[in-house]
Amino acid sequence: MLFEISDNKKCDIFVQIFNHLKNFTDAVVITICPEKLYIQGMDTGHICVYEVMLQSSWFQKWGGQ
Repeated sequence: MLFEISDNKKCDIFVQIFNHLKNFTDAVVITICPEKLYIQGMDTGHICVYEVMLQSSWFQKWGGQ
């Protein structure tokens, strides 16, 4: 799967998502579908479940190859 973020603001947001998640949990599940990037996980205390979804239209390039 190939995806590209060329917009600086969106790139910063994408990086911030993972920077925040690394402080919140030890593991995440990332699913890449034809229409979206989906992240799901649970905090280390197993109290809070989270989901993050970015539609393929959020990226400048999305698709195979």
